[in-house]
Amino acid sequence: ADRTEMDTVMREAWDGVCNAHKVEPDYLRFKNRYGQFITKHRMKKQPLTGLCLQKVLKNKKAKGACGVDGWRVAELKRLPMSLLDGLAALFNLVEEIGRRPKALCTALVSR
Repeated sequence: ADRTEMDTVMREAWDGVCNAHKVEPDYLRFKNRYGQFITKHRMKKQPLTGLCLQKVLKNKKAKGACGVDGWRVAELKRLPMSLLDGLAALFNLVEEIGRRPKALCTALVSR
């Protein structure tokens, strides 16, 4: 099957659903109407470790462009465990505090 044709068919079929309102939804209106049904639940999570990061990096392709931080996957794969542990500790602190440094709030999105 032709991937381009499949993509076109899918987009045409879902466009009316995904873009039904043609404007950005208003969160406050939504919250006022449905807020009574929204409950908060604490997420149970295990602390991130250097070993966890190493396992994730193992499954990533080494080739490719760098991220906004300037790091390439191949470079991250070569970091010693002590630095991966430090990086994991930073991410754990970010989760604990609940605020991300500006440098962690930027993402590259490509198509």
